[in-house]
Amino acid sequence: MANIMFGNYSKSGPPQSTIAYDLNNEDLLDRFVNACVKAGISCSGLVIDPCADYDHMNAKYLRGVVLARLEGQKPPLASGTKVIVPEGRKVTGILYNQEILFPGTIFTVERVFFFGKGNWCVELRKKQDLFPLSQLIPIKEEEKSSP
Repeated sequence: MANIMFGNYSKSGPPQSTIAYDLNNEDLLDRFVNACVKAGISCSGLVIDPCADYDHMNAKYLRGVVLARLEGQKPPLASGTKVIVPEGRKVTGILYNQEILFPGTIFTVERVFFFGKGNWCVELRKKQDLFPLSQLIPIKEEEKSSP
């Protein structure tokens, strides 16, 4: 019964480091359901779990991957892409801590989140927030190597 509800735990799927947008449908749904279960338990208050915020964010990330797949969308950039805050603009995060990114600063994309209807946000390395992708500029490879 657990295999029907929560995926087949007996098989070994792709490693957790695999980018979720590259997973096949079965592995993606298994990972999404497992993330939801884990987030539900760690955020329930029944246990004290220091990973609760990560578990919840991972479930949101995988929800976006599933939604993007259903809507036929592909992420506009990949994990590891460098982005910059445009001159004359500050970018504010959309989560509760609302971190602010300042102009001219370069960041590396950790994960790309999809919220439907063309709304993409990025999680940046060493930042605890999500930022609207529409307010950041991807840096092309040749721009990164120029002096």
